[in-house]
Amino acid sequence: MISVGIKDLKNKLSQYLRLVREGQKVLVKDHNRIIAEIRKYNQDSTINST
Repeated sequence: MISVGIKDLKNKLSQYLRLVREGQKVLVKDHNRIIAEIRKYNQDSTINST
């Protein structure tokens, strides 16, 4: 699992998305607090829209 700050994610988005495609999970941090997780989409799962 990889963690990255928002600024770095923005600047290197293609690189991080390539890692996600390869199966890596990316944790997104804002001021050292995890705010999101980017992971490969599983077509078998359903998206919960609330």
